[in-house]
Amino acid sequence: MHRQSTVLVVMGLAGILVTACQSGGALPTFDEQVRSFVTPTYSEGIPYDKARALGPGAVPVLRQLIDRQDMRSARSNIVVTLGILGSPPAVQRIITVLEAGAGTLAPDEVQTRMDAVVALGYAANVATDATALNYLLVGADLAYWAPPRIKWTLPDGSSPASRLRARAISALGLSGKSDALQMLQKLQTTGGGRGGPPNREQALIAEAIETNQYVANNGLSQYYQTRRF
Repeated sequence: MHRQSTVLVVMGLAGILVTACQSGGALPTFDEQVRSFVTPTYSEGIPYDKARALGPGAVPVLRQLIDRQDMRSARSNIVVTLGILGSPPAVQRIITVLEAGAGTLAPDEVQTRMDAVVALGYAANVATDATALNYLLVGADLAYWAPPRIKWTLPDGSSPASRLRARAISALGLSGKSDALQMLQKLQTTGGGRGGPPNREQALIAEAIETNQYVANNGLSQYYQTRRF
């Protein structure tokens, strides 16, 4: 899955702690550690294990950061990290971000919403309830993304429905769940539906099935270590 690449030189959380200790400065607060984690743009995606290590206490911090204007460039990182943590409040915040807005959106805001769909796939893998998974299952239907659910449009004024559906299919793969696999196999059998050119549609579904089976057998942590985005 494609990620935008921006070269930023930042310290990891461990590096910040070591530097603070060596310099005699105050240790960063937990809120500062969370903010430092989501600030850079990672060339190969958010480090999955490091995001999981933040723990559930990071969710309230992330939910606040996502509304801050000075964190706008980190919004995609924030929603993906919320998805990796996967708590019910995290899932609800992701859905709110995804559905928010009306009219033509800027490219970065569109990207945040596309990444929010993927984040629901991560959440579905670890969540204690089926909210994220059920959202993606119905999101495999192109009609689900029509107004009034999604009122915003792409920068050129066109509907984002087909792109959102494609992301939902990919996210079903990332979930690693058996219900998601059954939906993907159904889409494969029926030809995929109305999401795009047949060959591209079938390739997308086949890749999602492969991912689903890999994640089910090996986990998302291992998937992150062996796959490229």
